[in-house]
Amino acid sequence: MATSLLSSVINLLRGGDLRSIGRVAEVIERVGDDPVLFDALLGAMFSDEPLVQMRAADALEKISRKHPHLLQPHKALLLAPLPVGLRQEVRWHLPLLLCRLALNDEEWERAWQQIVHLLRSEQESRIVVVNAMQGLAHLSLASGRRQQETIVLIREAMAVGSPAVQARGRKLLAALERTRDDSYI
Repeated sequence: MATSLLSSVINLLRGGDLRSIGRVAEVIERVGDDPVLFDALLGAMFSDEPLVQMRAADALEKISRKHPHLLQPHKALLLAPLPVGLRQEVRWHLPLLLCRLALNDEEWERAWQQIVHLLRSEQESRIVVVNAMQGLAHLSLASGRRQQETIVLIREAMAVGSPAVQARGRKLLAALERTRDDSYI
C-alpha cells in the first residue's frame, strides 16, 4: 500500500511540459504533513526526469511553508554542495527551503554561503536571483547576522538585475534598513 501511494504521488508529477506545474496542487494535498511522502518527494527532486524534478521542488517549497519541520531530517542534504547540472527550476526553490531550516551557527553559515553562491552565479535565472535575495534577507533578519553584507549583496544584484530583481530588492532593502535603524534606538 505505501509503495503504491508513493508511486501514485510521483506519477502525479509526470506529464505535460516544463511550462506547467501539472498536478502539483494534488501532490501537495496528498503529501500534507506525512513525513514518508515528503521524504519521497524530496528524493523526486533529484530524479532523472526534468518534469518530476521541477514539480517536486515546487511542491516541497509550498509544503514547507506550512510544515517546515518536514525539512529538518534533510538538513544535511540541503546544506551539501549543489549537484552539478541541477536544473534552474529546482534551484529556484533552494534558497526558500534553506531559510526554513532550524540552523546552528555552522549550518547557518553554510546556508548563507550556498545562497550567496546561487545569487552570484552568472547563469542563474531572475527567479533564482530574486529567491536568493529573499533567502539572504530572511536569514539575516531572523538572526540579526550579516545584515550589512546582505544589503551590499542585494544592491549589487539590483545594479545588474532585471526590473523584477530591482523591485524585490527595494522591498528587501527597506525591511533590512528598517531593522538596522531600529537596532540603533
